Amino acid sequence: MASRIRSLQATVAVLTVLAAGCLESPSKTSPEVFVGRYADDVSFQPFMNTSGANVEADATTCYPDTTLYCPDGGASLKVTVPGPGDPNNYFAGGTLVAGLPRNLSGYDAVTFWAKSTREAPLVVGLGADQSDNPLYLAQGVVSLSTDWSQYILPIPLPTKLTAERGLFFFSAGADGSPATGFTFWLANIQYVTLGAALGNPTPVLVPACVKKTVGDGVFPAFPAGPSSQIPVAFTVNVATEVVNASSRYFTFSSSDPAVATVDVNGTVQVNGPGTATITAGLGGYDAAGPLTVKVNTADACPPLAVPTVIAPTPPPLPQAQVINLFGGPGPPYPPRPGIVWQTVWSTCCSEYAQVNIGTHPVKKYTLHAFAGIGFGPDGSNANLIDASQMTHFHLDVWTPNAFGFLVKLVNDPNGFKSESTVGYYLSQGEWISLEIPMTAFRNLGGTSRLGQMLFLVPDGTSGDVYVDNIYFHN
Repeated sequence: MASRIRSLQATVAVLTVLAAGCLESPSKTSPEVFVGRYADDVSFQPFMNTSGANVEADATTCYPDTTLYCPDGGASLKVTVPGPGDPNNYFAGGTLVAGLPRNLSGYDAVTFWAKSTREAPLVVGLGADQSDNPLYLAQGVVSLSTDWSQYILPIPLPTKLTAERGLFFFSAGADGSPATGFTFWLANIQYVTLGAALGNPTPVLVPACVKKTVGDGVFPAFPAGPSSQIPVAFTVNVATEVVNASSRYFTFSSSDPAVATVDVNGTVQVNGPGTATITAGLGGYDAAGPLTVKVNTADACPPLAVPTVIAPTPPPLPQAQVINLFGGPGPPYPPRPGIVWQTVWSTCCSEYAQVNIGTHPVKKYTLHAFAGIGFGPDGSNANLIDASQMTHFHLDVWTPNAFGFLVKLVNDPNGFKSESTVGYYLSQGEWISLEIPMTAFRNLGGTSRLGQMLFLVPDGTSGDVYVDNIYFHN
């Protein structure tokens, strides 16, 4: 899944209750969140920098089964996403909160129906209870369509949700090229039990090794995903769904507490000399990893694997259909001149080198947050790329230790700047060909004056990536 994920604020600016449920006491295990109307004891609370007026009950646009959800005052939930420059709010979003905590441990997923006036990404999740420190956040991204479609958000570990108030949240911003507002509807939001149809969870972590000294400060064992969340993959209807889960869903352990301990939040404390292994588990499933911590030892961390074969040769294309940056399709075309492959504004400690696999050159980045690539000298409009006739952006990526990789394009960086990011989860130890439609860069205001590109890893992570065959084409 790819998408821009917006930061969720725990403090709200406005409390708006859009509809009241019945006066009967709700069941503490009730699966219903919004089914034709707000479930008993459920209210909508907008996030900071949004307006509660952008979310309203709508009885005119109904969930497909109109015999069940629209009569008798029933409705869908209509959400109006503001356009760029709206003076009152930046995006539309909020959380549906239960007044009394619910025991949701008997369910394994949240399902809902949605439709939109245009195709667009939507961040959805659970656990945002509007407290300062929600424990069991879980979020994913879905792609809205113009037809009513059902979506599934798997729960990373249901047994943790014995007293949860944050039942369902969503967040969406202006989208498209150029970015504009849009409207979408939600219906039939409820918890369900899918059982074997959901598939087993697979936490996505990569092996790592760190050298530490006694007296060093604490550090996160597995700093992954947005807001230090750990990706968990599920197989849903044959497809893979990825949910970013907060660390409190996981159980962490250390092989030698005398060397290093780890708390319930996944924070590691160095205690003494030696080597310890930190592992994470999700229920009965072990996460990939582990993390090896070497404290005051002469032992070096094992060297990272390196690619021993080159990426597959891209299929040939006529030169008129290619803007080649590096490598590229056959027959070989000269790359664009003047590209700065690591700009001075790249984040601290990211490293770049051109290395060889045999005699074949590739780009290697050790990424800490991001590395910037300029299509011309910094501060200059020289060598801007007009990719307005190109339909795809291609690159091949190989990593030994990064679980996620993101590409950002920046249009007209010294003028009316716009930018957009597309992200992917990677398999380690093999070349992955990314054939990215230009339309996937949803918030890019144009492609006729591209001046910068960034390679990134998810928040709080680092990783080594080898990159080859970088080009635009149609």
